[in-house]
Amino acid sequence: MIRWGGFLIAVMLATAPAAPAAGQTATAAEQAAALAGPWRGIWHRDDPYYQYAGVMTLTPKAGGRIERAISWPLLRSPLANEQAKIGMKGIEYVEGQYDPATGALNFAGVKVDDPNRILGMDRYRLVMSENGKVITGLTRGDGAWLGQLDLLR
Repeated sequence: MIRWGGFLIAVMLATAPAAPAAGQTATAAEQAAALAGPWRGIWHRDDPYYQYAGVMTLTPKAGGRIERAISWPLLRSPLANEQAKIGMKGIEYVEGQYDPATGALNFAGVKVDDPNRILGMDRYRLVMSENGKVITGLTRGDGAWLGQLDLLR
């Protein structure tokens, strides 16, 4: 399920992206095109309830490496002292790995540009849908895998 502006949208995901025909392998260019963004969606954590909009653009590198930035505007916070920060944003820079055979994306924040002090750095375990239109999965911050990230092309 994807939460978008108070609506829940069901998303069906396959366990792996479509495989090339027998005897063929995806080219580096095809793999890069599968990840090229931007990807837009919602990150949330339910306990305590936080919500950020996310705009992620990944840059594929040689050997399945990925890097880039995620822009995170704060949408909701349970903290009274953060209510004035709703709508402010920060940027998290990430690096990691993409496996085109399984659609798995595993990456982590390596630094933030956050003058408003609204972000932390997370670790991400995500998967791309077979049709290449959805990325979804869990994020870990503060030691627990409690964040959910859902992105659409």
